[in-house]
Amino acid sequence: MKRERGAAVHALFLIVALAAAFVVHRPRVGSGDFDVERAHRDLEHIARAPHPVGSEEHARVAAYLEARLATLAEAFPEVDGRRAEVRVQTGRFGGQNLRNLQLFVPGHSRGALLLAAHYDSVPTAPGAGDDGAACAAWLETLRVLSADGPPARDLLLLLTDGEELGLFGARLFAQERLLEPATALPIAAVLNFEAIGNDGPSCLFQTGPLDGALVRAYGRGAPHPVGTSLAPWIYEQLPNDTDLSVFRELGIPGLNFAILGGGSAYHRPHDSPANLSDATLAHQGRTMLGVTRAILALGDAPLAAPSRGFQDVLGIGFVTFPPALGPALALLAILAAGALLVRAGGVLALVTGPLQGAMGFLVAGAAAALAVWLGGLVGVPLGRFLGLEPVPRGNYASVACWFAASLVAAAGGWRVASDAAWARRRASGGLLLLALASAALAWFAPEGAHSLAAPTLLATCAVFALERESKSLWPEWIAAALVALALTFSSSVWHLLVQVLGTDPGTARNASVLFAAGLAGWMAPSLRRLPAGPTALVGLSSGVVLALVATLLDASGG
Repeated sequence: MKRERGAAVHALFLIVALAAAFVVHRPRVGSGDFDVERAHRDLEHIARAPHPVGSEEHARVAAYLEARLATLAEAFPEVDGRRAEVRVQTGRFGGQNLRNLQLFVPGHSRGALLLAAHYDSVPTAPGAGDDGAACAAWLETLRVLSADGPPARDLLLLLTDGEELGLFGARLFAQERLLEPATALPIAAVLNFEAIGNDGPSCLFQTGPLDGALVRAYGRGAPHPVGTSLAPWIYEQLPNDTDLSVFRELGIPGLNFAILGGGSAYHRPHDSPANLSDATLAHQGRTMLGVTRAILALGDAPLAAPSRGFQDVLGIGFVTFPPALGPALALLAILAAGALLVRAGGVLALVTGPLQGAMGFLVAGAAAALAVWLGGLVGVPLGRFLGLEPVPRGNYASVACWFAASLVAAAGGWRVASDAAWARRRASGGLLLLALASAALAWFAPEGAHSLAAPTLLATCAVFALERESKSLWPEWIAAALVALALTFSSSVWHLLVQVLGTDPGTARNASVLFAAGLAGWMAPSLRRLPAGPTALVGLSSGVVLALVATLLDASGG
């Protein structure tokens, strides 16, 4: 009876953790000073049609924004004889005539906080997400800030031109306003907002040098912070740049944010205001407002401080920590998982256990790949039979379903690979491999190693709890809770990365399978408590159904 009750506890916690992982970062419209409807009206003017540099539509958008900035300038009070003013910078860069739009707002101390976005689009898209939403949100943010009274430090809103051509506007601004001694502006820090889609949260994905004070301010000010210090290292491996790259090269501290979900809309005709999620616009705007207010609350204190690691706590909290914490957790995880293996089979188990764990990951990955393939095999002709007419939006929901399908199928596959004789050693061996992977990550990106080390340590502690001899169910409850925390934390982090890859559905599916195989290792302590046959059947069948749903969502623009 105790075995059955223990299995029920673990099954319950796994189901809750899987569900939680997909809702913790889902933005909501909510309420607050930021007026989403007002911002959306600006967005409709900005992203009415594609407006690449040099086009008539581009000139119209520039004129509209300049007029809106002039209206905002009148709302700010005078400070020490200085008034808010619109500044237009024109010039040539990269063979293009550019027009950067600026709103300077005087504050009580010099050393401006630069608020940045770009207003040009690619020729193939209206640019609602990239980057009209940021422009509209900054307009609304400045309107709200004008009611707060004189800011603690100067503010400079910079809407750059020519970003899509190669950061031309930001480079022109840096060349003429930061590097020329006669016109040099003191810039203390930069907040830049971007997008690679039209759905999901606005995530902190990159930082500048000496970001410690800014990261702390983000954690204090943002109502629903989203971000992990693993992301900057990943981003640096990609051949991508944003306007923040220009300011990073000059050694200016900064934070870079982006709308992550709905990547199928990126640079495509359906990146329009009608298809941009109101909840996403609200999250982006309230993030802007919150972090700006938090930085202004620091007064004239220096904004450059030693860099910190950071991690949101399920979208409702935020922690920062010394970069050395990740490597320390990785070392603890290696020692703990190694101790488990020695207890299970002696020193030789340090060799055989990881090999068995590797086999578990391979089977889990194969099960996930099978579920995704079967779901697509059935879903594609079913979509044609149903006559689904693609409704172009974003693909946040379908990417989430692909990831969920891979996760549940991988769980079933891992359970099949863990027969009674090898379950304990395979689970511990898999955790040791994950701990070693976190140590390898710590070598390249110490500030991001916690993303692997922390859930590995939690799952390892769960194994220790399960090995306690007890007539009560408390060890089962404790272990299940630890596994649930590890799963919720890890799946929410890797789910965001899959969304980033969602601009290419095939890449997102492959990444889902790969990450799900790894996450199965964190579920292993609980999975070994569940019956093998039913767990495998439920996992694989649920994975196929979810993959089928994902295919249909793709077909219908989900």
